[in-house]
Amino acid sequence: MNSKIVLFVGVVIVLALAISLLISQNSQSKNSVPLGDLAQCLKEKKAVFYGAFWCPHCAEQKSLFGVHSKSLPYVECSTPDRKSQTEVCKKEEIQSYPTWKLAIGGVPHICTGVVDPVILAEASRCAYQDADTPTETGKTLFSKLVLNDISKTSTNSKNNSTLIQEATQKWQTSLRSIGSSIESMTHKDYVQITVKERCTPVKN
Repeated sequence: MNSKIVLFVGVVIVLALAISLLISQNSQSKNSVPLGDLAQCLKEKKAVFYGAFWCPHCAEQKSLFGVHSKSLPYVECSTPDRKSQTEVCKKEEIQSYPTWKLAIGGVPHICTGVVDPVILAEASRCAYQDADTPTETGKTLFSKLVLNDISKTSTNSKNNSTLIQEATQKWQTSLRSIGSSIESMTHKDYVQITVKERCTPVKN
């Protein structure tokens, strides 16, 4: 792995974190109506968001919908003492939080981890477009993929440099598999490789 690539991705991630803070401050004014419609559409499409009240990534998922998080098709999986699961989540065999169950192309899928609202919309065929989507470059989209991987493994014993390198290699391989690259990556590519990575068909 070229050390310059790792350094570049690391710098982009830091910038992305700073930008995300600014975006979150304005998210309600820019996206309040679209996000509300998306939350309602997900419910109408029978999508289900399984989580736990003590789960930080579940809180992160809800924060992406702002004031409309209460409209999400959320199912609480944790018992009040945090020691067990509710019966409904045991029956559904939910193993991690957050977990989404939704139909992709008419086929039931399970998607794990925090999922970008844009991905949820594309996967469920709900009408929604983030206000920032048209201005996102391939490098910005790639940094989002790497940043999300690092956030999921924040308690891992590996250092950030190693995590960045592994995530960069993984997503570059995914891009090459669809004939794309960091520089030429489009929003369609972002959706395609994210769904492929995060979502698996439900076995009957």
